[in-house]
Amino acid sequence: MSRLFGSKTVRDVARPGLHVVINACDLKTGTAFRFGSQRSGGWRYGQIDGVAPTVAKAVAASAAFPIILPPLIETFPFTKAGRTQTQTVVLTDGGVFDNLGVAVLEPGRDSDITDTYPVTHIISLNAGPGQLDGGDHPFWWASRVSKSFEAVHRKSQDHVYSRLHRHVETGDLEVFGMVYLGQQDQRLPHRPADLVSRDEVRQYPTDFAPIPAKDLHLLTKRGEQLTHIIIDRYMPHL
Repeated sequence: MSRLFGSKTVRDVARPGLHVVINACDLKTGTAFRFGSQRSGGWRYGQIDGVAPTVAKAVAASAAFPIILPPLIETFPFTKAGRTQTQTVVLTDGGVFDNLGVAVLEPGRDSDITDTYPVTHIISLNAGPGQLDGGDHPFWWASRVSKSFEAVHRKSQDHVYSRLHRHVETGDLEVFGMVYLGQQDQRLPHRPADLVSRDEVRQYPTDFAPIPAKDLHLLTKRGEQLTHIIIDRYMPHL
């Protein structure tokens, strides 16, 4: 990661006024841990004091998928309620705690307890395959654990999506746009002639291998197409 991001810290944002939050999960406390351009830390220990963490460290923690990769073990000075103390955290994939990464954007959260970023519009992009087709045979340990994680995450995502839709219904949010790679093509508001179909990308594995140029083109083009479709349909004023 350091070869990609060098010494850049999470405060080195690309544009003025841009807020960045990279999610992780502290396995010691089972709570969210966030690296942000405004502040970094978690509610159990407070905010990291002093030098901001590097982008490389934040990305390494956020991407430490627990089935495959070890956690990132780091020691930071934290400040909470005016007191500073040093604590060691054990950080893993942010999706373990907040699978969609939208918790800091949800209305009604207490800013004294957690990070909050008041917003009026939320666009959530999910690269998951959507509904499972039942063609897998998860008999061995690795496949059983992987599918178990997937099922838990999908159910968690459903609850978050429901909450966000309710926030729109109650007026706490103006608009919520949901974009996911496994979207059923026939249910889209409209389909461009060159739409990259669901079947062309939905079986692409999460295996940490380099992505061939052809597959990268298909994945990114479908993501861009779906995002434009949802924004044009539900957020035409943007």
